[in-house]
Amino acid sequence: MTRSAAKFWWKKDLPPNVSHLKYERFGGEWEPVTWEEINKERAEKQKAHLYNIRKPEIYIKPCIVWTFFNDTDFFHGWYCYVLTLKKDWSLNFTRYGDYNHLFPKVMNLFPCGVLPLEEYSDEWMKRFAVEYKVGPYGVKKKQGKALAWCKYRYNELQDISLTKESLTI
Repeated sequence: MTRSAAKFWWKKDLPPNVSHLKYERFGGEWEPVTWEEINKERAEKQKAHLYNIRKPEIYIKPCIVWTFFNDTDFFHGWYCYVLTLKKDWSLNFTRYGDYNHLFPKVMNLFPCGVLPLEEYSDEWMKRFAVEYKVGPYGVKKKQGKALAWCKYRYNELQDISLTKESLTI
């Protein structure tokens, strides 16, 4: 029951710290609900919500290293992605994040007969697509995929490795 309803029906004012009255069904009494209780519930709900947003957990998940050639007019060229079940990161396309620092590590994990370089290499992606070729089916004919493990936190890719044990939390 609101404050105005209590004043209308019972002809009495509620104390200023009472927000409203609640009634427990089946023979219950009208109980006052104070602003302190409401603010405490709101603060706990907000704290739980912020914790869910800012989880400090580090995830180690299996992933796929995927290179492919895009032959459209607008985004023409070779691309390298790290894919998990629900997330993906581009290693050489910086529109959605800068993961160029992990590209040499991926090249060292899968050498493909190319010397490890300090920056991304189209030659490595071509060789990767040949060595880890995906079958002849599908739209993209020039593509390769290989399994690996990745570590990420706050949806930011941190590290990639061939074994789960080498990624420490």
